[in-house]
Amino acid sequence: MSDDYTYTTPQWFWDATDRKPESGFVEVDESDINYLYWSETGNPGLLFVHGHNAHAHWWDFIAPNYADKYQAVALDLSGMGDSDHRDEYSADLYAKEIVAVADKCEMPRGTILVSHSFGGMVSIRTVAKNPERFKGLILLDSGIKHPDDVRPPEPERLAAAKLYPTSEIARSRFRLQPAQQCENQFIVDHIARNSIEYIDEGFGWKFDEEQRLRMQAYEDVKDDFESI
Repeated sequence: MSDDYTYTTPQWFWDATDRKPESGFVEVDESDINYLYWSETGNPGLLFVHGHNAHAHWWDFIAPNYADKYQAVALDLSGMGDSDHRDEYSADLYAKEIVAVADKCEMPRGTILVSHSFGGMVSIRTVAKNPERFKGLILLDSGIKHPDDVRPPEPERLAAAKLYPTSEIARSRFRLQPAQQCENQFIVDHIARNSIEYIDEGFGWKFDEEQRLRMQAYEDVKDDFESI
């Protein structure tokens, strides 16, 4: 994964990513939750929620395109990105984080959640529990199952966290989940650059390796769907 990918990168991508966000933190149940924002208050709100083991920078090339007409904000869910890790995770706790970021950024009532994959499921809980706070939900590639088909997750075997000697090697090992081809490699490169950090004399991924094991089962799915 080369540091120089200008030859494959279209101008629209540079225009978006050159518009750098500001960042901040809000404390939720003794954990700091990181967020990014591309515009101030005064416009309708768009709050972007990333997928599993991802982070707010997945929206770097999307959110800025809305920043002139919307208040564009993205957060790192706990256990991912630059937010703190927890001993336990749940849909209700993630919903509290989303609401806390919206409130900290003074996003208007009627804000719309734009949510990818895993972020879609926790956003469904958020909207269901806070109908007065959010007026809409846009789901992107989120798996929606009939409540009768929802099963508790299978027990997982936890693999040892991988560390790499250099950031370049770590970036070269970045893969999408599930594994797939991407015609826009410049997007994968950008996401990879923002997915690693220096940890204990090596470079590793910005997510809690034990998040799935510590995540409570998503309950009351039927009630959530019926209320939105």
